[in-house]
Amino acid sequence: FAIPAWKVRKMITRALPLLANEALWSGAQATLNQCYSVRGLSVVAATNIFATICNVFNVSFIAMGSAIAIILGQKLGAGEIRQAREDADKLTLFSVLICIGAGVLLFMTSFFFPDIYNTSREIKDLAGTLIRIEAFFMPMHAYCNACYFILRSGGKTVTTFIFDSVFIWLVTVPLAWILANLTGIPIIPMYIMVRASELAKCLIGWRMTKAGTWAQNLTV
Repeated sequence: FAIPAWKVRKMITRALPLLANEALWSGAQATLNQCYSVRGLSVVAATNIFATICNVFNVSFIAMGSAIAIILGQKLGAGEIRQAREDADKLTLFSVLICIGAGVLLFMTSFFFPDIYNTSREIKDLAGTLIRIEAFFMPMHAYCNACYFILRSGGKTVTTFIFDSVFIWLVTVPLAWILANLTGIPIIPMYIMVRASELAKCLIGWRMTKAGTWAQNLTV
């Protein structure tokens, strides 16, 4: 049952950036929620409602991300580098299209889902608005998620760490903190601005995936 030391080192080298990325990403989400909570208890209640239903619909692009990693991993492992790059574009487009449909459905649920909760009308209306905002940005999340798994399929775990956690801690979290603590901007425009900042992440993801450095045969 002995595992060669070189293999252990290689696994740790590949896995540590992913472990750090997941930990830092989770910490960033907690920090963002804290920033939103500065706007009052009604915001806390509304974000709990909208996060519940959004997490259900987010499964669409999360599942597509896993599928992208599996399909591209097979192509890269077979040495079909050119085909993998072509498939990456098609799968990314497919993921975005699926999430456009999921976003439409999420938008429709925003008009009745908050009503199942026993809370004030103000909180229900706020939750509904946040759900509609999230539905609008859903295709953007799908694109970023697809880029993340494309990069990861080629073993670029350090690159994915930079793309995901470094961006959210250097751009998204500071923006949310500044808006929450140094301005009096209401929660709706604040949330839109924080979400819109991830458009820059889409551009970075597009540049990284188009560069093609991720397309390498890991079995060699």
